[in-house]
Amino acid sequence: MEFRKTQQMIAACMLYLIAGVPATTQAQDEKVDTVVMTAQIVEIPGKFVPNDLYNYVYVMKYRVIKVEKGKYAEKEILVGHYNPLIPRAKIRDKMDSLVNGNADAFKVGIKHRLKLITPISAVWDKEMIDEDYIDSELERYFALQTDIIK
Repeated sequence: MEFRKTQQMIAACMLYLIAGVPATTQAQDEKVDTVVMTAQIVEIPGKFVPNDLYNYVYVMKYRVIKVEKGKYAEKEILVGHYNPLIPRAKIRDKMDSLVNGNADAFKVGIKHRLKLITPISAVWDKEMIDEDYIDSELERYFALQTDIIK
């Protein structure tokens, strides 16, 4: 039992050192991957839910322009953004330490420099809005940092 706890602590520390984010218990048993890229929003299905109801991650489709760090071979990527109605710099809840960047809005056509992590469950295990991509084989990534490219 003591050995198992030690392994979990080591895994959590490694996740923090590699990805720069704290690990959840669920994520300790998963392979966590990070990637940094420039991408353009090509699809935002539906409308964002008001943030006064609950916190959520909203999944959008991007066209990959350039992978700067890590590996990603597809032309499109599904990216989950925490509470997209709130500018990244104004997030002041428990996700403040994980979600960063200068993006203040999400609209089709905008280009972002993204720092991403997968699986999303490594940092988020609550409400996720991604029904439009339920049949997609693309893996979902969580946006740790979202900066506007001008």
